[in-house]
Amino acid sequence: MMNINQKVIIFAHPRSGSTSLCKILNTHPDLNLAYEPLHPSYGEWNPDEKNYIDFINDIPSLDAAMEELFRKYNGMKVLSYQLRAENFKHLLYRPDCKVIFLWRANYLKSVVSILIAEQTHVWQKKDLNKVPGAYQQQLKPLKTEGIDGIGNRVKRIREEIQYWDRVVSQKPEGTFYKVTYEDLYCNGVEQGAARVKDIFAFLGLEVPETDEFVKFLEPQNEQINTVKTYEKVPNIREINDRFGSKENGYLF
Repeated sequence: MMNINQKVIIFAHPRSGSTSLCKILNTHPDLNLAYEPLHPSYGEWNPDEKNYIDFINDIPSLDAAMEELFRKYNGMKVLSYQLRAENFKHLLYRPDCKVIFLWRANYLKSVVSILIAEQTHVWQKKDLNKVPGAYQQQLKPLKTEGIDGIGNRVKRIREEIQYWDRVVSQKPEGTFYKVTYEDLYCNGVEQGAARVKDIFAFLGLEVPETDEFVKFLEPQNEQINTVKTYEKVPNIREINDRFGSKENGYLF
């Protein structure tokens, strides 16, 4: 049984499958995780709650927001861009928090997925209801040059993930768990389910019935951008040829 004073933080990089992981953990009766309470649109998504990020400008105001949130939830999913680094360190190093650090090892797919989402405004499955059915047919070439070009964005993501890996690794042993998108979603449902069971064990919780969470591991239920989506991007082959590598990952 999880310690009632223990909190859970899914600390993730964008496009890493964190929404699906949050859904998986929330299938457990002892868990009630908030979905991105530090997102600028949280108050819009949840009209009965504060837009917490509007009230956070330093560590004392962060602590006040967390005190309020942790009265309603015993965990949350947050993304790495949603707070300044010093504030995130303070949150991640809370002694009452166990941290699940989630990222995507294929940096190139991560960047391409982000750029497609920026064009289409489809970040989650539910967003598909807000866009035309053939939105993928209207994809424009992705920017390859400049500060926001693919090369620089891949470099930044790689450096950010390596930085946060070092930060999380400084927590005491047994208070953090590292997992990648690929571990959960790319090697078959059986292996993904095995990693989910490891995560519940890390949290000190019994594993729910597999039928409760396995649907969130199946790509056809959760995945938005597939190889077929990439192929709709006019310059996608050039992107794969120029930026694909063993270090960055490949699109195909």
